[in-house]
Amino acid sequence: MEDSENDKVCNNDESEDDEMDMPVEDVKEMEKMNFDFEAFPPSEEDIEGLENLLAQIFLRAEINRKELADSIIKISPFGCIYKPAEECEDDESQSIVCGVLSIVGLTGTEKHFADVSNFVLQRAKKFATGSVFKQFEKFLRVTDEGSGDSQLKAGFLINERLLQFPVQISAPAFASLYNDYNSLPKKERYQNLLIIIKIRINKEGSSKDSENQSSEGIQTQNKKLGKAERRRLSANTCDIIFDNPEEELLFTMQQHFPYFQYPVESEVESTSRFGCIRRNGQVYRPYRRACLLTEEQFLQFVQLVSNSSF
Repeated sequence: MEDSENDKVCNNDESEDDEMDMPVEDVKEMEKMNFDFEAFPPSEEDIEGLENLLAQIFLRAEINRKELADSIIKISPFGCIYKPAEECEDDESQSIVCGVLSIVGLTGTEKHFADVSNFVLQRAKKFATGSVFKQFEKFLRVTDEGSGDSQLKAGFLINERLLQFPVQISAPAFASLYNDYNSLPKKERYQNLLIIIKIRINKEGSSKDSENQSSEGIQTQNKKLGKAERRRLSANTCDIIFDNPEEELLFTMQQHFPYFQYPVESEVESTSRFGCIRRNGQVYRPYRRACLLTEEQFLQFVQLVSNSSF
């Protein structure tokens, strides 16, 4: 869905009946950026900026973001971060990290890898259908020793940017990631990859990407669902905004994959840019959608973004 001049930030604390009285703020005016950006290899000086970006994904979660950020830096020059171009840097902007695109493994012995897996599985258990939960559990389950199942090597694709950051940088960045990944030895590649994307949901609408598709990636026209299953699938039939526009391409692929979404509105401040927004008179509330891709699907997605013009 294309950006609209009518996008507004709305106060989460008000009831739906009072939405027209909510204080609003123009997102585009709030997010204007007056300098150019470039992609750079992650380095030690970027750790604080990376922590801040990871905080967008793991709101109020007990995950050691510093260790996770350090794991991104350790595999540099694999992946990239987005920062102001060198000629545009000043004392205030030189430490800003506006985005990151990288992959870290989830099968190491470090506790923060297990924490990420547990974070996702806890939400999958609550918000996913039973069969989707089992698929996530198969690839993200954690042993008593705190390490993932080494026979089912899972990676975490991190594609996180500041809100309203120019999407045009995604095509060259994903092209670079494709080359980085294909240069890895076969033993260092991943069987499955997790990605957690930012979306906004208007439950009164109808989404083209999910009209006939459940979060299990299968057609459901003739499938009987229990009451709990129908409730958990209800968000899939809503009107959706993708905060990172390139991530909508995931749902244009012919091969389906398991995913689920969970609300984050209660985890952000009522006036936050990450809260609900109003577009064309409709309220869109913040969610995260966790997707589990095969390596083939991941590579197809990366190529789709690389070849796209935004």
